[in-house]
Amino acid sequence: MAELNPRFGKQTIVGVPLTNYSQTAKADPTFGENFLAQLGYTYAPLYGAVEEELRFGNLKREKMAFELEELSGYEDHIDYLVRAKNNEHLEYLKAQIDENRKRRDIIGRSNWYAPSSLIAGIVDPLNITFALPVFGQLGMLVRGGMTLGQAAKAGLKGGAVYAGASEGIRAPFDELNTFGESSVNAISAIGLGTAIGVAPNAFRALMPKFNKTSENLQAMAQGEKRVDVENLGKEIKDGEVSEDLVKTFYTKYLMHLVPSAGKRIAEDGTQLMKNYYERINGHAVLAKEKDLMGVGSNQSILQREAYYNVDANKFVNDFQEFYTRAITGDPNRKAPTQFMDFNIDSAKARIGQTFGGETPTFQQFFDNAFKKYILSKDPKNQRLVGELTDDEKIMHTKFKEYFDKYKEDAQYVGLLKDDASLQREIKILKNTLDDLDKRTKYLQGLDDAKGLTQKQRAELIGQDAKVFEYTKKLRWAEDTLEEGIYNKFIAPIYYNKKLLKQSAEAREGLTKIFEVHLTRNPARVWDDEAQQYTQRLVQNPRQFAEETVASILEENADSIENFTNKPGSGKHLKHRVLNIPEYEIVDYIITGPEVMYSYANRMGKRIEWARNFGDKNIDDVLNEIEVDMRNKNFDEKKIASLKRDFSEEIRRATGNIIEDPDTLNNQTAQILRTISGTTFLHGAGLAAVGDLGVTVIERGFKKIGVPFFNAADRKAFFKNAKNSNYMIDNIDLAKALIQKRMIEDSVKRIQPSGTERVLNIVNQTFYNIPIVGNNLGMLTKYMKMMDGGFRQSELIDMAVKIKNNTATNFDVQFMSRYGYSIDDAKILADMPWEKGDHMYYANTTQWSQKTAQDREVYRRFQTALDTGVSNVILHATSFDKPMLVNGVFYMRHRPWMKSVKNPFTGAEFFPIDKRASTKNIGMVRFENQLLGLPFQFMNFGMGAFTRITGGMFDVARRHRLAGAMAMMFLGYSVLNIRNRNRSYFFEKEPTDLLARTIDQSGLLGIYSDIFYMSLHGMMGSGIMNDSEYLRGKYKPDAIDALVEPFGASVGQMVDFGRVVYDYMNGNDNEASRRLARNIPWIQLYGMNDDFKDLLRSRN
Repeated sequence: MAELNPRFGKQTIVGVPLTNYSQTAKADPTFGENFLAQLGYTYAPLYGAVEEELRFGNLKREKMAFELEELSGYEDHIDYLVRAKNNEHLEYLKAQIDENRKRRDIIGRSNWYAPSSLIAGIVDPLNITFALPVFGQLGMLVRGGMTLGQAAKAGLKGGAVYAGASEGIRAPFDELNTFGESSVNAISAIGLGTAIGVAPNAFRALMPKFNKTSENLQAMAQGEKRVDVENLGKEIKDGEVSEDLVKTFYTKYLMHLVPSAGKRIAEDGTQLMKNYYERINGHAVLAKEKDLMGVGSNQSILQREAYYNVDANKFVNDFQEFYTRAITGDPNRKAPTQFMDFNIDSAKARIGQTFGGETPTFQQFFDNAFKKYILSKDPKNQRLVGELTDDEKIMHTKFKEYFDKYKEDAQYVGLLKDDASLQREIKILKNTLDDLDKRTKYLQGLDDAKGLTQKQRAELIGQDAKVFEYTKKLRWAEDTLEEGIYNKFIAPIYYNKKLLKQSAEAREGLTKIFEVHLTRNPARVWDDEAQQYTQRLVQNPRQFAEETVASILEENADSIENFTNKPGSGKHLKHRVLNIPEYEIVDYIITGPEVMYSYANRMGKRIEWARNFGDKNIDDVLNEIEVDMRNKNFDEKKIASLKRDFSEEIRRATGNIIEDPDTLNNQTAQILRTISGTTFLHGAGLAAVGDLGVTVIERGFKKIGVPFFNAADRKAFFKNAKNSNYMIDNIDLAKALIQKRMIEDSVKRIQPSGTERVLNIVNQTFYNIPIVGNNLGMLTKYMKMMDGGFRQSELIDMAVKIKNNTATNFDVQFMSRYGYSIDDAKILADMPWEKGDHMYYANTTQWSQKTAQDREVYRRFQTALDTGVSNVILHATSFDKPMLVNGVFYMRHRPWMKSVKNPFTGAEFFPIDKRASTKNIGMVRFENQLLGLPFQFMNFGMGAFTRITGGMFDVARRHRLAGAMAMMFLGYSVLNIRNRNRSYFFEKEPTDLLARTIDQSGLLGIYSDIFYMSLHGMMGSGIMNDSEYLRGKYKPDAIDALVEPFGASVGQMVDFGRVVYDYMNGNDNEASRRLARNIPWIQLYGMNDDFKDLLRSRN
């Protein structure tokens, strides 16, 4: 008989002999075994009784002599067996007992909280049957529409009904059942039902007390109240809009446990600095106080980067259709052969070329098409236009429209000047100078008549400086209009440095073109001292041409020095000294698809800088915040510290973290990251499933279920999801950078080194190609699409509510966080959309993008969508990461440093970074990518600490409890799948299993990683042993404990050294085990054990 109910944990069945299967060395039950055993426990006895009646009910009893051997092991069930009518019936009854025992044994070796147990309970026909009549009551429970007593009564009633029904159909037919077992089942069901009924109301009763741990969490309750949108914020005066983060338990006590430059600025910076930081690196992760007013946060340069990446990706993908028609010769063919966004036709062409084939790859096709477009602009080659095919004409139109669009957007924000904008600027400047002249004459007259006040005299003294500055701007605008320099742009110029470095013939060819051009076309450049464009006569064109080629080879196109927005400056904005047409140098510039990505990314950032800061450059902004800090009486050390942080954040936003990607330390670090990633991240795709729990935090179970139970909403959801695939930044997938979700990597440039190209192929294969790799890319893409399916509807829904003045505080602050003021939300509400019963479909294909203003509306929506998705499908942003993660740190400059010189160049070894320094404190910037190796696998943890751990205290997350439950469930499920062949794993104590589940869920973010690293350190150093209550993820020795803090790559290299040492000293088994654990890729297919066996057999 069973002393304890086997359905509630790993219990021992006492007094039931098990004869037909082994009791020892049993593996943990599989999902299917436990699922069937759970349902069979209730329904199999009844089914067996019916089957027995059908098979043996009409048979006559035969005379039988029961042998003791036949009843061995069934002595407690003789009364049950003696009713057998014949030997077949006897064997049937014994088999029923055996199956019953087996089910109970499986259940006894399983946990009640195992996924198979929980799912079996959900699909239990009795649960479904008795849930339907009281569905309305359940809804009341969840909404809190019952008192605590009513909820308990309803839960007790439901549990009693279920207990009576389930025991009524099981106990009479279950030979192994006892009165005690039925009693435990009934009491458990009634107790569980009561607990479920009381839980929502009890939670609501306790929640206000929980909220008091942080005063601003009460805004969550206010967020559900309707607000008067029309009058919201009208009483706000200048200076009253707070840039401070909403105070929560996380922002007050937890946030700085993982320090970063962005967090220090958010905590200690002035209001101006916080506003400027939001414009540069804002992330919408944490709410600001101004969001509660509906002011609308600024969409940052970092956030807007996604739009330009997507735009370039869409443009390049449009050419796939032309490529397919070109290589197949089929004019009706449109879609290329693709798999997970990879062009199979292009891959086949590349393989074919290896064996002498001539079919071009997509890269080569695009390169030729772009070159032909540039050459078509040469007046001497106009005959090319007549030779164009219909597809080529369309492609040329697309090229022109692409670049014209960026030109128009740049003009819209004042970055570039067309004739009309220059004329407007000239008019404004002339009026300003006239006003200054009138004011100066007035003050002079007043001074002669009765004298000036101190303030008026200061104004008069400053008039000359203002006149000088505006006169400079006027002269530049007038001469620029006359020169017409902005009308000569055809395409961006990125010189092919690889070609020029490898080929002396190419360098000579480009030098000769420069020399001839300089001889025939003296350069005209803006002379800032003379305040005019002057013709620069080159005395020695050959020497100047050679120097120009040399400077091209040395120039870093990604340098922060090229990121500026002063009129007429910047790599693609300034009047190039040579002013040489693109078609003359087309053979020496890059013309592949990467040009579109790079141009969109860089030009897009400059456009966004101009949108946020006008014609201020980086130095202007840094000087402005330094002056502001001084005016607020910050001490010198604090000013230097914050300016250093702000300067580094600008580098991160503009993509200028690494100044020299070709250094040995950078190339080495990239190789080590790739080796470690392909060795240890075999399960990253499966682990990423846990991100779905963050989706629950955002919107709860109910809203997630809406599309699956309503046809109209389902249609809207899937249309949104499909649309999201074209609006969300998936460029990481396309460009082999998806590993950034897990691995920190600071380098991306238009022309990677040979090492980087190889590593890109390895990473693209490992992270993006299903089956061959770890599926992280595929899962990331589809999870982004799923979240985008919900998010588009939510943005439109809230915008419509704001327009109709039916919005809540939550709606207003949510939209504000993602960049929508009240007025912006009303514009969004007027855009074309469709509606199901509950969900909206943002019909963005019908949104006009003809003008720069139209594109700004679309860009704002796409940025809000991508930012929201990126805060759910996790990876760390600069706000989450310390500088050292990028291999960067600063040191205060000391006098002795000035005397230390580089022995090869003679330059200072510790140069002062002027942007990061103040007048009195110099800062020296160091970068070395090897310093970032300890953090290489911490990207997810750092992002999770802000978005998940912080999200548990966030006023904008209304479903935190449901989200935490979902993440724990998903974490446990991932552990279950990962360890399905390790029977010992789930034999752990509940404390250890709970710790591993929390770790897998991501609820504690980076601190879960730090916890296990510390645990391994104590275990390896002998401070504590691996106990049954809390175990490490592996069993470290002293060397493991010492090396682990330095990162996986360092640990892997040390392990390779230990392998050699062990082999040399005859410890072959340990060497084989360690080697198998550190070989890239084989863990992905579970081949490490086979590899160990292979090595041992060779030994």
